[in-house]
Amino acid sequence: MPIVSAENQFKKGLEYLVDRNYVEAAIRFRRAMDIEHQRRILNPDMRYLSYYGMCRAAAHDKIQEGLHACKRAARVRNRDPEMFLNLGRVYLLAKQKRLAYDAFQTGLDLDPEHTVLLSEAAQLVQGSARRGSASRSAAQSRGGLFSRVRSAWSRPAPHPR
Repeated sequence: MPIVSAENQFKKGLEYLVDRNYVEAAIRFRRAMDIEHQRRILNPDMRYLSYYGMCRAAAHDKIQEGLHACKRAARVRNRDPEMFLNLGRVYLLAKQKRLAYDAFQTGLDLDPEHTVLLSEAAQLVQGSARRGSASRSAAQSRGGLFSRVRSAWSRPAPHPR
């Protein structure tokens, strides 16, 4: 069960993340991790580490640090598509598009209708397809992703609850 103060810091970090304020978001995610550390939590919440790593990479160009954090979080929390979304985004910052695609694909294997993963993967594939016929043939071999993206786009958006 998460510690309320750590979870509150995490939620504040997500709010900053929505505004693309990666510096403040990283501070909040770090605070959430620190709270757990101070309370000697044996199984820390890997979401805090994953989002912290992504924000450190985006805000401070700490790509290797971000990759290390996101990889660790994805190894521990390997059934959570968000971990692979964050890992893929850091791979994109590192200009490792193939690894980013693989991370997005792993997340989509866990949740085939995850709209943000679908969007990130589609943008990556479309960007590759625009660069030439070699990229197009590679993109065509990813037909499974295209069909899922097309399928997700053709469904009406869920109603907010």
